[in-house]
Amino acid sequence: MIRREIEIFAPPEVIWEWIRRVDLWSDWNSEISSSWFIDDEAVGARFKWRRKLLGVRCKITSSRSGREWSWTGSYRMIGVTQSFRLDGNFRSTRLSTVVAFKGLPARLLAPLLRWYGSRWCEIWLGTLKTRLESQHERNRSGKGGPGGGRVSPAAQAQADRERHRIGV
Repeated sequence: MIRREIEIFAPPEVIWEWIRRVDLWSDWNSEISSSWFIDDEAVGARFKWRRKLLGVRCKITSSRSGREWSWTGSYRMIGVTQSFRLDGNFRSTRLSTVVAFKGLPARLLAPLLRWYGSRWCEIWLGTLKTRLESQHERNRSGKGGPGGGRVSPAAQAQADRERHRIGV
């Protein structure tokens, strides 16, 4: 089992949108060459992602709005699960991920999969941090970027509630 976490200067709701939109993973994660939903985006929904020739069939196993999201999948008798947990407020979020491999081939290839899984987690988290924080800076400077500096009504309401709670 591989665990990694990172602090990202973005509210959980923003990060949540980047994680749960499987169909957009290949737009921002250089390790994924294509990704798409087979079903809708609910728990139990199937999706597939590819990394070059490696194709992984997956299923969403949990989704707690804005806080947790996980999937399980398989490739050539190796089972894999990845979960994300988001803890934060309107300013920043601690994003953690856990990857685990299962099955006889996974036990036989344990050192290689540990190395690969660790690298995978670090790329996921590092790429999200870089993309979201650079997007935030572009929006603050008025230079636009995805979303053109607009904040969703839900994210704005959450930020307002959090500001009120802490007395800002």
